[in-house]
This record gives sequence, C-alpha cells and structure tokens, in this order.
Amino acid sequence: MTLVINNKDYDAPQEHLVESLGVLPYWVTEAVLLQEDNLKEYLEGRYGYPVNKFNGTVADDGTYSSEYAEDPDMPYIGKMQTHKGTVYFYPYAMVAIPTDDGYTVTRMD
Repeated sequence: MTLVINNKDYDAPQEHLVESLGVLPYWVTEAVLLQEDNLKEYLEGRYGYPVNKFNGTVADDGTYSSEYAEDPDMPYIGKMQTHKGTVYFYPYAMVAIPTDDGYTVTRMD
C-alpha cells in the first residue's frame, strides 16, 4: 500500500506533488489497515461531509475524463493499491474511490 507518484505527467518536485494530496493518502492508509469494506463510506466519514459523485470516467491507466467535452483529460497525481482496488488522486483534491460498480470520483478539499 505504497503511494505511487506520477512524475511523468506533472513537472513538479515529488515532495510538492505528495504535499498537494493533503490528508487523503493517510485516510486511505487507515482504511486499508482497518480492512474497511466500503472505502467510500470510510473516506466520507473522515471527510465529515457527504460526497458528490462526478459523472466522468476513470480509464484503466487512471486518467479521469470529465463528462464535459471541453475539459481536458486529467492524469492522476498519485495512486495507492488497496484491498478494494486502486485509489487515484488528482489535482483540485479530486479522488477516485474504487467501488463494487467502478469508481466514485469526488472532491474532498
């Protein structure tokens, strides 16, 4: 359960990319250590607010595509493999949480 940083698509020092993710990787680590069955519910509980699901899609390589054609595709900044699938972290505090039926993509800022 290591945080893997995407240095290929982002021109910034690795430590800056890690810092840009805030507490989200720590919450994912907690969920994995506690073997939480529902990552979305766990992260929502840590966040303290209900999350709104975005209608975009997550490609096999982790790239997020918005439902709006004018929005450019967004490569992940970091990713973590969990017992429920891969969690992807994006700019703007966006996160893709694996669920039984794909991903819930939301913002947790």
